Amino acid sequence: MLEKMPKEVVEIMAMVVAGKIPSYVLETRLGDCRRAAGIRQEALRRITGREMDR
Repeated sequence: MLEKMPKEVVEIMAMVVAGKIPSYVLETRLGDCRRAAGIRQEALRRITGREMDR
């Protein structure tokens, strides 16, 4: 999945996983709800080690 994501998205996701950026501020910082939701979902998958049901 990493090969499909732009470097910027990977960096933001890493900051969310590391706790440097709270996931609830992604919409405000990115200005794009769908993009923020995708980043949040992937970050949560990495933190928990589980897939999210859609």
